[in-house]
Amino acid sequence: MLLAIDTSSLVLSCALAEEGKLVAEWTQQKKLTHSEQLIPCMDLMLKEVGVSKKEITGIAVAKGPGSFTGLRIGLATAKMTSYIWNVPLVGVDTLEALTWNMYGAQAFILPLLDAQKNNVYAALYGAFNEMWQEKPEVAASIDSVIESAVKHGGPVIAVGECADKYKDKLVSAGILLAPPHSRCSRAGSLAMAAISKLKNGMADDPLTLLPNYIRRSEAEALASDILAIYEIGRICFSDAWRKETVDHDFQGTHSHYLVARTSEKVIGYACFWYVLDEAQLVNIGVLPEFRKQGVARAILEAGLDKALENDMKTMFLEVRVSNHGAQNLYKNFGFHVDCLRKSVYELPVEDGYIMSRKL
Repeated sequence: MLLAIDTSSLVLSCALAEEGKLVAEWTQQKKLTHSEQLIPCMDLMLKEVGVSKKEITGIAVAKGPGSFTGLRIGLATAKMTSYIWNVPLVGVDTLEALTWNMYGAQAFILPLLDAQKNNVYAALYGAFNEMWQEKPEVAASIDSVIESAVKHGGPVIAVGECADKYKDKLVSAGILLAPPHSRCSRAGSLAMAAISKLKNGMADDPLTLLPNYIRRSEAEALASDILAIYEIGRICFSDAWRKETVDHDFQGTHSHYLVARTSEKVIGYACFWYVLDEAQLVNIGVLPEFRKQGVARAILEAGLDKALENDMKTMFLEVRVSNHGAQNLYKNFGFHVDCLRKSVYELPVEDGYIMSRKL
């Protein structure tokens, strides 16, 4: 018996399923937070259908994209449950799970989630006798997504919360809307996708599964982010730049800033400098309450992609010798130590490693 959890959007949904059978599903959309509702809903569902914890053989969870806070709640609960109950865990892309709402529709499915500022998370899947991903996941303007879907050809059916939000644009472009009950995120669909993955040995490690909540199109820093960048730097670094320095550097043609943000605020940033064909990671910082959740990893990944787009050949960085966590992150992305610089840091005085990698 598989327990599935989806808290990636305004909808909270949990389900119990076996191969080829949906045993139970609890789906609701209330103003109460997912953190208040998830565990009680899971417990009540298990009680109502008479399923004990010992009968659960796997956990599935929506891993994003979606609401940052919602993803944190769902992933933390799923990872903890998988670890304590000693059962496999599988993370499912939220857009893929939405597509399973229309399994066998004999059409192409366009899942749409809100990415803020008139942008959407989108992909395109084939849902015929088999399910496959036709176009990769993007975060882009709704207009460009609709244009791409129309150009691809149909029939195309839109699902997800933004199928409602942009229904007039979608319908006028000739894109069909899924029935209302099939537009929202449903843990039953997530469960069916997860069962397929588990059959193919695609379980995840509870200790390393990370949320998918950032995309390059939303990572570009805005001038209005300067104060937040300064505040994060002040919290993260003992030798942080003054606000005037951040402001001046932000305006420089050589500087490129990326941020990670929730719907409420900026939670992390990175500053990169481009000189000829070389990029330098100047600094990267994340608010303490959002650390160890994949934020720095996501920003760095976006920064490497951006450097490639700008024809950079090499990226350099400098890191304190005592900052083992950062060094491990960089090594995971292919950086290696080039040399040691003595007493390069102040407050406190400390040696630093120069690290680099080819792009």
